[in-house]
Amino acid sequence: MVATAFNCNNAESSIEKLSLELINKYSIDVVEPSGLDLSKNNESLWAVSDKHSKIYQLDLMGRILQEIDIPGNDFEGITLDINGHSLWLAQESLSELLRIDTLGNELQRIYVAGASNGSGGLEGITINTSKNHILLLKEKDPSVLIELNTTFEPVLFKHLYNASDYSGMDYNEINNELWIVSDQDKKVYQCDIRGNMINSYSINIAKAEGIAFDRENNLIYIVSDSEESLYIFKLN
Repeated sequence: MVATAFNCNNAESSIEKLSLELINKYSIDVVEPSGLDLSKNNESLWAVSDKHSKIYQLDLMGRILQEIDIPGNDFEGITLDINGHSLWLAQESLSELLRIDTLGNELQRIYVAGASNGSGGLEGITINTSKNHILLLKEKDPSVLIELNTTFEPVLFKHLYNASDYSGMDYNEINNELWIVSDQDKKVYQCDIRGNMINSYSINIAKAEGIAFDRENNLIYIVSDSEESLYIFKLN
């Protein structure tokens, strides 16, 4: 199937619905996992708990490789920095980004203007590696895609209307696109870099809060906050 670019402001009914193939599900020993990202070599995952002030490195079956204590709380998203040596976290309640090293030391903190407008705060974070721009999702009411340039100035602040909420996001540099998950709608959205929908996929996951896309193997990893589980889907 060749998918056609679709604006999130239009009716979703013109999109053909596809299903991802669930190939594995694992229980993980992480309380309320909220964000997810793959390591540089695609051999492990980074996750953050919005219950405890910890990030976790997991193997691809969800087993904990290491735990790192971090300053603060209420972290909802995580992404590996372009250098591969530090991590960015989205902190919902303070509308801030926190960059830490892999020992848990704070390196940088950035306030994101507009992320606290309405209800719902920062939920998703990823990096457009072609530009080294940070991309952020504000969850709902209104839902917003925010892009920050290399000096952390906003260059995009776009309202999204396709889903009831947005809870996680990952960037695919091969196709210059975004993979976004909705907790309330139980869907994964494949979008262009500005949030315009290309396709949508139904998933039967409660509280899907983080997503990571393996570009080389066409695998999608999703964590469930309430189930404390890691799901692995094959994109055929």
